[in-house]
Order: sequence, then structure tokens, then C-alpha cells
Amino acid sequence: MHLNKATRFALYAVTELARSYPEKQTVQEIAERYGASEHHLSKVMQLLSRFQIVEAVRGVGGGYRLAISPKALTVMDIIKIVEPQFITEGCQLNPQSDPCAHSECSIHELFDEVARQIRATFSAVSIDTLAHKHDRKMVV
Repeated sequence: MHLNKATRFALYAVTELARSYPEKQTVQEIAERYGASEHHLSKVMQLLSRFQIVEAVRGVGGGYRLAISPKALTVMDIIKIVEPQFITEGCQLNPQSDPCAHSECSIHELFDEVARQIRATFSAVSIDTLAHKHDRKMVV
């Protein structure tokens, strides 16, 4: 399983914002903590802002803060926004085939079950839990 860089940055950012909730942090602060590109992280933050996950605070001393309680926000919520095709179900031999053209194939049933379990796990973990799991231990 591999999350793309934007998804990882989004998870890093909301985790950091959850640690300081309801206070704000700058893109620079978050980027420095994770060794991320400020430019790339800024684009991710703009996306999260469009989906009303974070709120931009303008002006001197500006930054971002969570617009939603970290207890109400899940890992899956973030993944669905940044990487909606991350966990898909269906034919593994021909992903464009819907429904699966191989009706006797048991492979897609296995992958579908794994995908359901991954989604359920990510949906069960709140950003608050992730942020405080190891009490300030970096989540890299």
C-alpha cells in the first residue's frame, strides 16, 4: 500500500493541526517538521481548505487551523479528498471492466475484502487519535 506524496502531506498537516487545535500553524512550521516542500504543502492546504477541512487565517501571523474537530475527522476523510482512487474495488485484471468480466475469478473478491477492511480501519481512526497516539511522537 502506498499513499502518494500529497496524501501523506495532507495527513501530516492535519495531524499537526490537531496537536495544536484550535490554534493555527503556518505552512512553514509544518513543512519544516516533516521536511516537506512548502510549495507542495501549500497546494495541499489549499485543497483541504476548498473541502473545508482547514481554515486559512490571513494576514500577519496567519496560517491554517482545522475547521473541523479532529475527533470528528478520520484518516479516510483525508484520503478520500486527496487521493479518491486510493482504495478501489472491482476487477484486478482489467480495472476498466465494470462489472468484472471474469465472473469466476476469486482474486477480485479477495482484493475487494481487503479494500473494505482498509477503508473500515482508516474510517475508524480519528485524526485526534492519530495526533496523540504517541504523544508528540512524529508520525512519519
